[in-house]
Parts: sequence; C-alpha cells; structure tokens
Amino acid sequence: MNNIKVDNSVVGSINTGNVASIDVHISQLKHAGGEEVSKALAQLTEAIANDAAIPDAERRRLLDQVEFVSEQAVKGADARRPGMITAALGALDATAKATTSLAAIWSGAQPVLKHFFGIG
Repeated sequence: MNNIKVDNSVVGSINTGNVASIDVHISQLKHAGGEEVSKALAQLTEAIANDAAIPDAERRRLLDQVEFVSEQAVKGADARRPGMITAALGALDATAKATTSLAAIWSGAQPVLKHFFGIG
C-alpha cells in the first residue's frame, strides 16, 4: 500500500481488501488534487486499523464505512449517494466520540469530509 500504514500485528483482524481499496481511492483522490480529503481518509483508516482497543468486528465495520466513503469520494457528484454518505459519516462520528483514540483524528477528518461532500 502506498498511502496507509498498517501494523503487522493487526493484519489478521482486518479485511486487508478494504484497506487496499481505500488506498487505491486515496491515490485517485491525490491524483485529482484532493490532497486534504485523501490525507483525512488515510489518517482515519490508519487510526482505525491500528487501534487494538477497537474490537475486531467493530474495526471491520468501521473500515467498511471508510471504504464506502472513499469510494463515493472518487465518484462524480451526480453519481454519489448523499444519504448513504451522511449515514456512514454519522456512524463514524458516533464511534469516534465513544473511542478516545479516534476522537482526535476524527475531529480533524470530520470537517474535511463534510466539506468535501457538501454536508451541513
């Protein structure tokens, strides 16, 4: 992977396909000039993947949501699913607020993602 660093000790507890997909989307965003949103997605993905305090099932669910958000980010505005994006960001928000280690990363990533997607 080019954009995301995952600790070897957590590789077995995450879906590396999700992380690889997010990594590809980040590369596409960078190539298109979306440096800020790609950085936010990379930091969020690393924080989730590398946090041993997050139960494995929850970590996989969160990475699914980040993968969906990153997939939507590379689509044109007309092809995006705004209701689903809002729901995914809401779920990430709820978890991040309840997970001390994610709170700081999320407080930086959330406004970037909301602005990128044009969500209030």
